[in-house]
Amino acid sequence: MNASRRDSTSATTACGSCNKSSTFKFQPQGSSAVFDVEIPRGIILAFCEVGVGEKADVVESLGACWKRLNEEWRAAKLKPVVIGVRATAEFNPPVPEPGPDFISEMLRQEQCSNDPKVKEEVLQLVRFCQYRQLNAPWIMPLMSRAALQAIRDNDHEFFKRLGRQLEKTAITFTPPKEGTPLEKLLLEHWITQDEAGPQFCCFTDQALADFLHLVAPSANPTFDSVRKTRQRLQLRQTHKKLVKVSRCVGRKVVLA
Repeated sequence: MNASRRDSTSATTACGSCNKSSTFKFQPQGSSAVFDVEIPRGIILAFCEVGVGEKADVVESLGACWKRLNEEWRAAKLKPVVIGVRATAEFNPPVPEPGPDFISEMLRQEQCSNDPKVKEEVLQLVRFCQYRQLNAPWIMPLMSRAALQAIRDNDHEFFKRLGRQLEKTAITFTPPKEGTPLEKLLLEHWITQDEAGPQFCCFTDQALADFLHLVAPSANPTFDSVRKTRQRLQLRQTHKKLVKVSRCVGRKVVLA
């Protein structure tokens, strides 16, 4: 988890009150812009006093979210292999051994060898670089069945589609859908090691939407989008919402 840039630069006195505030440099994830963010010392101290167990729950929810994202990438990388294994099992089953089920297995194999769906499976497989060597043992039997089936069906379109697919650049895998700018912001700044800086987990949804509107308007943050994104990512908030207001005062973003 990468901490954002939050360097304490000064301790100032908030206008109209005797409560001390600290000003921090805040750089949103994926942005080169740096903002001065003023945080009352009371909010900083209140966050430091949040129980270890409660903070652990917040961190755990963030870790679980990153784990789900990593699993999505792992599944995406394995998908070409899974598709190939499934297609081989379905359309190119091994020759059955003599036994009580020999006849039924032979009939099943005959049905598989005449299944027109093998053509679509092959067209899907050749998108991936692992299956571009057409004489490789993990694709040649399926390719042979698909070509033979296309000949039986007088399916000229299959060979045209195959040619067009082979002309395209092969891919290693289809990556998962990239996270939105709002998702990336929440993940990178939800809770960080620097407890004195802005911790998104202790904002109300409205305060966080207002804050992001000031520092990262291109993420299109609204109350609804922030709340729904937080819920979808299953990120936990602190029980007590410490930041309830985000506003611009001069050139500073002031939290309260």
